[in-house]
Amino acid sequence: LCKWWGAYKYTLLSTRYHDMYLVKDLFKLWLVRSEQEFHYVNYCLEIPKERIVKVPLHYRIESVSNIDMKENFCLHVSRLSAPGKNVARLIAAAKKYGFELKLAGALGDNEKLWFDNLVGDAKNIEYLGMVSDAELKLLYQRAKVFALPSLIEGVGMVALEAAAYGCEIVLTNID
Repeated sequence: LCKWWGAYKYTLLSTRYHDMYLVKDLFKLWLVRSEQEFHYVNYCLEIPKERIVKVPLHYRIESVSNIDMKENFCLHVSRLSAPGKNVARLIAAAKKYGFELKLAGALGDNEKLWFDNLVGDAKNIEYLGMVSDAELKLLYQRAKVFALPSLIEGVGMVALEAAAYGCEIVLTNID
């Protein structure tokens, strides 16, 4: 609704946050995931506290108590071509510093060419494609490091899941 009604698509003079502000009164209830989101919705959008409900984040996999020896690679899981996920910078870092990087997630046909151009002939970067939940758990168990260099989110669910499996976590400083 925000995108459809918002002025951004007509004038490019708005942002998604302004668009949200324009339609804020159409919603009777706001669901947020954290105290930071609660504060944003209350203070910035001027939504009364009574209309905001916090629904805590919950990861979808169980944590493990016995963590085996980790393999020396960095894992990243996301919609890889999304600009805010910052995958291009992660790939550049892997090429520059030579660490093993495994990337899992969706890439469309047009995006695959973008990805292949970024990786080039780097032998230390592996594209795994889409993985099942069972494969993802195995990757979490094996990976020494999980990187989420996102420009638009703080702690994502995949980072929490990776931490539950004993991965060292590298995140950007986004609240």
